[in-house]
Amino acid sequence: MRQPTIAALALGLALGACSGGEDQPGEDAGPGGDGIAARAASVPQLQPGRYEVKATLLEFAMPDIPGAPAGQFDNMQSMMASEMEKPQTYCLTAEEAAEGPKRMMNHLAESDCTFSRFDVTANTMSGEMQCSDKSGMNGTVKIDGTFAGDSSSTTMEWSQRMPGIAGDGVHMRVRSDSRRIGECTG
Repeated sequence: MRQPTIAALALGLALGACSGGEDQPGEDAGPGGDGIAARAASVPQLQPGRYEVKATLLEFAMPDIPGAPAGQFDNMQSMMASEMEKPQTYCLTAEEAAEGPKRMMNHLAESDCTFSRFDVTANTMSGEMQCSDKSGMNGTVKIDGTFAGDSSSTTMEWSQRMPGIAGDGVHMRVRSDSRRIGECTG
């Protein structure tokens, strides 16, 4: 299963309607379907411009891996948290902004995933999807976000079982806060 990148979180539109799974009740299958895409389009659209993103690793857990050196997990967690906390900037073009959540759904539609829940209010989105791949990795992704025209705050939580590894698998929860800081340059 391919995990969404920090850039995807940064856009604050990290809603993955994944193709290849079962049709959702009352929804069109795949990211281009009108059901989920139409509901996602009802949240405020981000304005074009330069955005700064700050991500925070809220939770990280993984099972003991036989033969792994002592302290490897702690080192990995510290390194991930440190890298995520470095502010990132990106330019959201007018074309990308106009595509809104549908663009992000298409970007995340690279796994075999299906939504079990997808809710939208005036400025919030919340969803849960189950994903699997041919290697036997199965996981759940939960997404909760609030959106304004110039900012977003999204929390994504991944739980993924790994074949051949005992225990609950990898669990990670990340919050990403994005805010518009000006016009795109260059």
